[in-house]
Amino acid sequence: MRSPRGAGPWFLCLVNAPSPAGFAFQPTFAFGLVTEKVTEVVTAKDFNIAACLRPSDGDRPKRFLELDSCVDDRMQAVQDNLPLVTKSTKPRVPPAMLSRCMRGGKTTMLCKVFDRLKKEEKLPIFISFNGDSLVYKLDGEKVLDTMLRAIAVSLMKNKPADKKDAERVRCSEKALKAYLADKQDVVLVVDELNVLLKANPTDGHQDVGRFLREMFLDPAGRHLVFSTHIPTSAGLDQVLGKGAGSSRTVIPIKMPRCAEVQRLRRMHPNCAALTPYSVKTGGFDLEGRFRDILPAAKSEILAESFLSEFFIGKRGPDHDPVRAFDALTESPKKGQIRWILAYVGQMCCHLGWKQVGAWIEELPSWSGKVESGQDWETVLLVALCLRCYEAKYSEPHELLGLAKGALPAAVYVEKVPQENSTKPTVMLAWWKKQRIRTYPYIAVLSPTFSKTEIVDAMWIYQESATASCLVRGMQAKLGSAYPKQDMPLGMLGLLFRGQAPDTTRNLERQRWKYLTASEIQSFLGKSLTAACPAHWPNVTP
Repeated sequence: MRSPRGAGPWFLCLVNAPSPAGFAFQPTFAFGLVTEKVTEVVTAKDFNIAACLRPSDGDRPKRFLELDSCVDDRMQAVQDNLPLVTKSTKPRVPPAMLSRCMRGGKTTMLCKVFDRLKKEEKLPIFISFNGDSLVYKLDGEKVLDTMLRAIAVSLMKNKPADKKDAERVRCSEKALKAYLADKQDVVLVVDELNVLLKANPTDGHQDVGRFLREMFLDPAGRHLVFSTHIPTSAGLDQVLGKGAGSSRTVIPIKMPRCAEVQRLRRMHPNCAALTPYSVKTGGFDLEGRFRDILPAAKSEILAESFLSEFFIGKRGPDHDPVRAFDALTESPKKGQIRWILAYVGQMCCHLGWKQVGAWIEELPSWSGKVESGQDWETVLLVALCLRCYEAKYSEPHELLGLAKGALPAAVYVEKVPQENSTKPTVMLAWWKKQRIRTYPYIAVLSPTFSKTEIVDAMWIYQESATASCLVRGMQAKLGSAYPKQDMPLGMLGLLFRGQAPDTTRNLERQRWKYLTASEIQSFLGKSLTAACPAHWPNVTP
């Protein structure tokens, strides 16, 4: 064999030398030269299931709230399903699923499950595709090969030192089957399976589904638990396939929830100043995560689907473009969906509603001033704007005051200059001087003057250039206080109290509507209800 021009004797030695045991050389071409990519082929002799590890805790809190009961649920699912065998008819052994949005505690939960499995002398194998692990899908690599490589790395006695070393590992399905053949109580724990199996199915997904069924669900003494950003069991057939029978269900495992701020503050020193709107992202890039999910293109259909799910809280069809954003939501129950407020801001910016997105981003800045009520005002302003956008696509919410069948063609969201923000009549006069291009419209006016009288925001609806304006205002009260002034003639004010009663008594001011707790919750919708002060825990240190 002749070496290429410029290659020295080392080239001949490398190509012609026999491969070390367990290693293979794969030729690749770069800059006209043949180079060698070394791979390590592992087999059963390289494995020891007792050597399987899970990610370290790092700087995670040492105390967790409501976690033990969730781990207990998972362990019960293991005990119930390990002895079962899947046949062509029922029972079809279901996997267990942890579902929550990004940064929702799924990895922590799986680590605790892994520890309990070890303690109870089961044989867990932990693999992860969350970006911090050693294994990720290589260019041109089949998804099944990535899965096999991840399991092999977890089982190896001498583990790769870094991602580069992990890239070299190769393992066959036959080798894994041979090693696990005589093992019982084996539980495969997969962190973020959705990262490996993207939303768009491919032929490779079927191979992974078959492998997981045959190795970890169908035989006795095996089980599978996985986490996902996607808040639903829909699409499980896409991941696991139907095999020879009917669709396979999933065991949803509850995730920890706690709304007691005092207890949350004691979890870790970094949590000591926690308030209802505290958000410390550290190195976590919300905008980057939003971009990484390859969001659907901006469209009216996307906006309509998003607003419907945001307010109503019911998951739409699988073909809706908003499905691309499922990783930014959570699902309290099957068929339900809730948007995480931090990601709502990103979605608003994506849809072109940049001022609404900016107001959402301001919320954490009010976290140290909870008693000021500014965060409650901002929540209501966001709800108002999104209700106005919603009116473009469906029947407007009754509190907007629009006539039945009204369908605004445009929504304007404006910050009124300070000198024009002193009171509602001045704000209305300023708006009437603006050049309106599209009718009918609905406009949200937000004053920039800190001492604006009577209202915290206004909205105006006008059917045509010659039609009269419908004008309404809103005032936010953190507790149960009342307005101090009447609304101007020709306008109606809505009072949103954070501690509103179930029924209202006689009005103390004219041209005001004092909203009940249920009316306020209806206006906020499913994804914002928890932001109402009535649901806030006591935050006094």
